[in-house]
Amino acid sequence: MEHRPILSTYCTHQGLGIMTVQDLLRLDILFYAFGDVDGGRLSFAHEEDLALLPVLRRVNPELRLVLSLGGGGKSGFSSSTQTPAMRRALARKIAQTVHERGFDGVDIDWEFPTVNGVREERAWHAELLCLLRKELDRIAGGRRYLLSIAAPSGEWCFKTIDLAAIAPVLDYVCLMTYDMAGGGHLTCHHTAARSAPIPAMAEASVQANLEIFAAHGIPAEKILPGAAFYSRLWRDVRPPADGGYPGGLFVETDGPSDYGPGYDELLRGYIGKNGFIRYWDDAAKAPYLFDGGTFISYDDPQSLREKCRLVRQAGAAGMMAWEYGYDSSHTLLPAMERYLRADAAERE
Repeated sequence: MEHRPILSTYCTHQGLGIMTVQDLLRLDILFYAFGDVDGGRLSFAHEEDLALLPVLRRVNPELRLVLSLGGGGKSGFSSSTQTPAMRRALARKIAQTVHERGFDGVDIDWEFPTVNGVREERAWHAELLCLLRKELDRIAGGRRYLLSIAAPSGEWCFKTIDLAAIAPVLDYVCLMTYDMAGGGHLTCHHTAARSAPIPAMAEASVQANLEIFAAHGIPAEKILPGAAFYSRLWRDVRPPADGGYPGGLFVETDGPSDYGPGYDELLRGYIGKNGFIRYWDDAAKAPYLFDGGTFISYDDPQSLREKCRLVRQAGAAGMMAWEYGYDSSHTLLPAMERYLRADAAERE
């Protein structure tokens, strides 16, 4: 019997400020981002957000609220896990915080073990997750606390994270199928559904990553591929005079990409406006914008339909998004729900 796909999103302080009742009722899991880890201590930049948890539960009693710890650019995990005693203490502290603050689980977003050249971090990360599962189970009192990680895309994920060791203790892997090919000088899709026919895009798609993770034996029912509610952009794009791909796609630029507008801002001032033309890459199943000089890669309802189709076909757990606060138009989350949960006839 086909399972009901999970609809989830990361949500920051900004996102909580625009959350609607309708979207709360759609969601299965809300990953609250972020709590900070530093020197074995946990802290919150917006303590007032935690007072909203009971309100969210009253709106949707079935909603699971998961605390996400870490985030991009945060290095506190490394300094907090360097000895076995530190790892045990941090696992106890996290489990205690989850229990006392009223969360239904925890998501570890360590970006990323070993990137600073400390090879031991891969093992520290794995041990922390295993200890954390034990601590959560110890205090559970008959319930099941969720445990997940945010994981990078591609084969590189398996070099920085020991997924084979931790998969048995995880409920979900939040697979960050965004920023996949957006950091270089080549204009491309940072969050494509399918791989485009060029080497730079070989692993840069939801399709490729579902295949990669399956090949490594990671159960599909634990994987939540990601949608991007934000864009990436390249400036000073100069397409070749002799043609090439339309709309500035796959063009080498002088500088790397940067983070671009959220989807709500794209609707207000970019898509079909101010000289920007929307293109659709049917190979990658991905939209993009170009105004003759600036290239923008993003997700929209059409690309989300393709991603949801792949998720359903693979038997993956569902989908997640980064980040709810980038879409005050409230367009993308309803689209994800529609295409994840439509009946078979409608999905086709």
